[in-house]
Amino acid sequence: MSTLRVDNIKGRTGTTVTIPDSQNLAVTGALTVTGSQSFAAGAALNLQGQNVNSGTRGDILYYDTTGKIAKLSVGAAGAVLKTDGTDVSWGSIGGAPSIYYVSTNGTDAAGRGGSIDTAFKTVKYACGAIGTPTGTTPAVIVVKGGVYEETQLPIVIPPFTTITGDSLRATIIKPAAGLDSGGSILNTRSILFRCSNGVIIQDMILDGMGGYTPGNPIHSPENATLGGTYFALNAGSSIADKSPYIYNITSFGDGATGAVIDGSLHGGGHRSMLFHTYTAIHSDGLGIWAKNAGKAEIIQCFTYYNTVGYASTSGAKIRSVSSSNSYGEYGVYAAGYDASETVNTGQVKGTMLTYTNVLTTDFVNGELITGATSNATAYVVNVQAEPKRIYIVGKTGTFQANENVVAVGGSGASATLAAASFDTNQDGRILVTTFATSADAGDALTFATTDGNAYQIQTISSVTANSVAYHVLVFSTSRPTPVPENTQVSCRKDFSVVRLTGHDFLSIGTGGRDTTNWPGQPTQPPSQADQIVTNTTDPGRVYYVATDELGNFYVGEFFQVDQATGKVTLDSSAFDLKGLESLQLGSIGGLIGASINEFSTDTTLSQNSDDKVPTQQAVKTYVDTVNNINPTGGTLTVAGNLTITGTTTTVNSSELSIADSQIDLRTGNNITAGDGGVRVVLTTNGSGVVQTSRDIRWNNTVGKWQFTEDGTAYKNMGSGGIAMSYFCGSFN
Repeated sequence: MSTLRVDNIKGRTGTTVTIPDSQNLAVTGALTVTGSQSFAAGAALNLQGQNVNSGTRGDILYYDTTGKIAKLSVGAAGAVLKTDGTDVSWGSIGGAPSIYYVSTNGTDAAGRGGSIDTAFKTVKYACGAIGTPTGTTPAVIVVKGGVYEETQLPIVIPPFTTITGDSLRATIIKPAAGLDSGGSILNTRSILFRCSNGVIIQDMILDGMGGYTPGNPIHSPENATLGGTYFALNAGSSIADKSPYIYNITSFGDGATGAVIDGSLHGGGHRSMLFHTYTAIHSDGLGIWAKNAGKAEIIQCFTYYNTVGYASTSGAKIRSVSSSNSYGEYGVYAAGYDASETVNTGQVKGTMLTYTNVLTTDFVNGELITGATSNATAYVVNVQAEPKRIYIVGKTGTFQANENVVAVGGSGASATLAAASFDTNQDGRILVTTFATSADAGDALTFATTDGNAYQIQTISSVTANSVAYHVLVFSTSRPTPVPENTQVSCRKDFSVVRLTGHDFLSIGTGGRDTTNWPGQPTQPPSQADQIVTNTTDPGRVYYVATDELGNFYVGEFFQVDQATGKVTLDSSAFDLKGLESLQLGSIGGLIGASINEFSTDTTLSQNSDDKVPTQQAVKTYVDTVNNINPTGGTLTVAGNLTITGTTTTVNSSELSIADSQIDLRTGNNITAGDGGVRVVLTTNGSGVVQTSRDIRWNNTVGKWQFTEDGTAYKNMGSGGIAMSYFCGSFN
């Protein structure tokens, strides 16, 4: 093949230069082309070894590392052209390490999820594809806005994984139709999220779970058929570091259950979940239930229309701050205890003596007393002034009614026993026991027999009597049933508790959406009694500071303020106002009453004070001693006039002496003429009704004095009737 020289072309004329196929055009200098150039079909234009006139659709020419033209083949579908600052390549948008994406147009496939353009399609697949994050390498799954219907629940979230939606109302996750992963129950009645150690779920709406069916009693989820649940613990991931954290979530669903924190799923760890700004709108469903020593912390959360808002059973603990239960059947329920707890057992010891006098000298706890008549003995472990009781142990002999009991040594105190029921089994707020290990204030105590109720220990003290250590317990509520000596008692610390601080109850008792009828009037009324539900027969307790829809304020069951009426109720066995120097009570009509600074036991009332209130005993003693008037007799002298306004005056004496020369009957203002007289009662029946009598009377109708000798027929006295001689003779 020969080469056509340029100097041979330059001399040619015409518009076209044809180079034979057998010839090549070689340009060793610069080539400038000013006109348009055409290449015939099949022609090849090679620039630096690259045929630029042929290739695959989408290919790109670029300069390679040597500065020569190179060809970049088109990337895969969805790939983007990227640069590393030096070269270009096809690939994904990319993202930060351990951040994954889920979108409605994503694809569930291996190797995806690391960028928004390679997002997964479902949250369940994403949770199974991201491996096992750790505390130092946590993972975040970003769920873009849209509606996600998840199949084959539950979604098991790996430890230290955060699932976050685009915003509260943009990302919605629901159960799909069909059966769950076990293939035995409806997907809608399964569990949406199983939460592992260190999990966070935030900024989304959950919807579509349901199936909760109340049992009997309605307020107990233990007897209910549990429906679809949004949050539960993962049995395979103990909460060793950080509780699952549910933040800024709203869940909907008729008959849905918000969360079940079942402590029995874990052999150790915290067994807990944390809720912050979580709203559970579950008509006829269940809000949050902690059970089997599970724990829940609830901050600024709200339940609406639930059968039960919060429930703590079998030793679980719930702490709630600035939260609310609105509508629904019941607010908060607590019952039961942790069955795995080692119970502190003891025995009731001793009885109690009831006395009648005011103690001038106090008995010393632990000292020996004896009956002055019976010679019975016992040791004192506690003395109460009101009601008047002496709690005793180690009794020998039998005390007698009305006898004096005196301290054998030490105090020198004495007391007079009551006439009846003076030595009985213990009841009320105080109980004397023995324990191998002392109980603590706040423990719950139950009896092996008697009323079956559980009582909260308010205070506990120890007394040694006859070289034996006894424990004196004071309960927050009174025990109506006497407890025999040697009855076994059980003290528990791990009982179910719900503690509410700054809580709000809104129209509890109005029921679900249908009966609440909001924003109209409810078809069933609210019930204050249903705000807090506990059982007297078990230790479960709810401690609360709360208000309701009427603004009524409660501090547990012991202090209440009714803002509508201004009524304040205080019920406490130990009311301690430290620093209070005076008490001023407003009288009826809003007038300011006297300021009271002392409750006095002065039986003489000698201080004559306007700022002291005498006790009942002081008043009775004073009244009984005035002019020697007392229960056994005495004389009453009235220096002024005595006016009796009742209809009957009874004098139970054998002789009535009247020094007045005249007795007036029927006195008063503006009296009109009428009958009157004197009657001698002869006989009465068992009810005191007069059977026979004899009378002297003035009959105003006939204008005569009359008398009767048989109680029936009356005869006139005076000149107009029977002769005075006859009248007088009849009395001879």
